[in-house]
Formats: sequence, C-alpha cells, structure tokens
Amino acid sequence: MSGNYKPRDKTAKEIKHDKDKYNESVHNCLNSLKEFFDEYSLHEGRAYYDTWAKSMDAVFDLQWNERIKNDTKVGEIAAPDITHKGRYDDI
Repeated sequence: MSGNYKPRDKTAKEIKHDKDKYNESVHNCLNSLKEFFDEYSLHEGRAYYDTWAKSMDAVFDLQWNERIKNDTKVGEIAAPDITHKGRYDDI
C-alpha cells in the first residue's frame, strides 16, 4: 500500500449490501435467541451448550454487522470507520 492511499466512500450498492447483511443478522439473532429461550423454559432452566453457543454466535454476528453498517468508508485495510474492500467481492 502506498503512503498516499486514501479510503473511498461506500457506494449505494455497498450500503445496501451492509443493510441487507445487518437485517439478516437481526433475523438470525432473534431466531437463535427464541430457540435458546424455548429450550431453556422447556427444560426448566437448563439449555444445551450448543444452543447457547449458536445464540452467542448470532449476537456477535449482529454486533459485527452493525459496526460495518455504520462504517462510511471502504479501504484496503480495515480500521475504525473503514470496511475492508474484500467484504464486497460478492456483489
């Protein structure tokens, strides 16, 4: 990377992609947490580790996609407020 590299603004297509990924994360998180709480109440306060781990992964994924959704720039390296350009390789 050259010393004069500057990140660029996100395109409308990239912004839409981030919003779609965020919305998908919200949906997945809600479903995972519902499954966890259903299992928790069905087994009188006990839930399986796999269900808990799946729920935690969904929460972390949601937090990650929320952070990226709020980034305003795209660059060759990820940094605060900058999303790595590789995220958009599939669009």
